[in-house]
Amino acid sequence: MNLQEKINQDYAKALKEHDVLKSATLRMLKSALHNEEIKKQGKLSEEEMLRVLNREIKQRQEAQQLYLKGKRSDLAEKEAKESKIISLYLPRQLEYQEIENLVTNAVAQLKAQSPADFGRVMKTIMPQLQGKAPGETVAKILKEKLAQK
Repeated sequence: MNLQEKINQDYAKALKEHDVLKSATLRMLKSALHNEEIKKQGKLSEEEMLRVLNREIKQRQEAQQLYLKGKRSDLAEKEAKESKIISLYLPRQLEYQEIENLVTNAVAQLKAQSPADFGRVMKTIMPQLQGKAPGETVAKILKEKLAQK
């Protein structure tokens, strides 16, 4: 069963169980995936679906921060719950140490020597880490590694 089928199945289940938050979140997720398919003019690959899910989580995290700044903890809590629901459909997230090891290996394999090699290494490593690690974390670790050289 692919990711989209799983989301559709869970959406139907949430509707039957009258889980308002989960059904609304999955409806928004289905809509985001559908809009991406329209933009692409075709079916999405698993990697593209994961990219959409990560984007949706990031939007909710940003909204949560803004709500907290605006002292709207009720809305911030709702955004956090939506993020948690969406994250259930992502693969297991890698630990910091695992990401660091993968970045170190990629730097060694590509013989990256300076910060000028940043783009080349990111292009190589991100497909392996898509959906498993935030790009910002990977970029931060890679910058540290290349700065040490």
